[in-house]
Amino acid sequence: MAEFDLGGKTRRKICKMPPVKINLKKKELESRNFVKKCDRVKIVFQCSTSKSMSESIKMEKFIYDLHNLVTPYGHKAILTQVKLGDNDKMYDGLILESDEDIEHRTNTTILKNKTIATNVLDRKEYLKMCLFQYMISNADWSARKGHNTDLFKRNEDNSLVVIPYDFDYAGLIANSYAVPPANLPISSVTQRYFMDKNVTIEELNEAVTFFLDIESDIINLCEGSTYLSKGSSKRVKRFIEEFYKIIKNDKKVKRMIN
Repeated sequence: MAEFDLGGKTRRKICKMPPVKINLKKKELESRNFVKKCDRVKIVFQCSTSKSMSESIKMEKFIYDLHNLVTPYGHKAILTQVKLGDNDKMYDGLILESDEDIEHRTNTTILKNKTIATNVLDRKEYLKMCLFQYMISNADWSARKGHNTDLFKRNEDNSLVVIPYDFDYAGLIANSYAVPPANLPISSVTQRYFMDKNVTIEELNEAVTFFLDIESDIINLCEGSTYLSKGSSKRVKRFIEEFYKIIKNDKKVKRMIN
C-alpha cells in the first residue's frame, strides 16, 4: 500500500494526469532491501492519454539519462506503466529518484535555500549544468531563485551544487503547451538561449571542452535509447547534433554570452 499527494505545480494546472508523490511503507521498502528512510518517490505521468504525450514522457526520461552522462549530481529516472482508475488501460510514468536517495548516493545534503548567489556554487558543476540546459534548449529554470532546481552541499568539501529537474518545457521535447519565459528574447522553446550571461569565455570554453570530450557517449545514447520510437530517436539525435555544431564554432560560442 502507498499514500499519495500531488506534486508539480505547473503540471497540475496543465496536465490531465499530474505528478504524484508516493509515500511507500517503510516495512515494504525494508523487505525489498531498499533504503528505509527514502520512502517518498515522485511519479510523473504522461500529461494526457494521447500517444504523443506517451512519447513525451519517454523523451523526458532520455533527458534524465543524458544528464546522468554529464554529472552524478542529478536524478535517476525509471520508466514504468501504471493503471489508473477502473479501466485496464496502462499509462506511462517516470519514477524519479528521491532527494534522499541522491544524498545517499552522492554523499551530499539537500539545503532548504530557495535563493542563492550563483557565484558561491561549484563553478565547474554549475557551468556544466548551464550548458546542459542550453543543449536541451530549456529555459524553464533558475539556480538563483531555486526554480526547477534544488541546492545540495557536498559533505566532503562543503561546496554547493544545483540539481535540475522537470524538463517538460525543453525544446528537445517541444511539448505543445511549452512556451519560453516572457522576459527572454526568444519566441519558441526550440530556440536555444544561454541563461547566464555573467560567465567568462574561459569558463564557458572549459565546459564546452567537457561536452566535446563526451560527444561520442551522448550520440551513442541518442542511438541506443530503445525506449524511444524511431522518430523520437532521430529527432533527439538531430537536436543534439545541432548543439554540437554550435559549440564547435568559436564565434557562436562567444555569442552565447554576449
